[in-house]
Amino acid sequence: MNLAISTTVFLFSGLNNFLLMIATLGFALSIGFKEMYRQNEYLFYMNNGFSKGRLLFYTFLLNFVFVFLFATVLIIIQKAF
Repeated sequence: MNLAISTTVFLFSGLNNFLLMIATLGFALSIGFKEMYRQNEYLFYMNNGFSKGRLLFYTFLLNFVFVFLFATVLIIIQKAF
């Protein structure tokens, strides 16, 4: 879901907005979609003692870090060439 939304943004407004969308709003919309239509698929974390809030926080943080690293690598490559 996140990739579909972010790719649509990429087609209309470029790479910078794609990276911003995939790290923030696209992630939030995909979580909202899962909350509405696939509520029972979060069972794996309950057995490990994680709260849903903690799970969402760490997944957002990891997603943001990966997108930040990807953007940094792209900037370095653009400056090198």
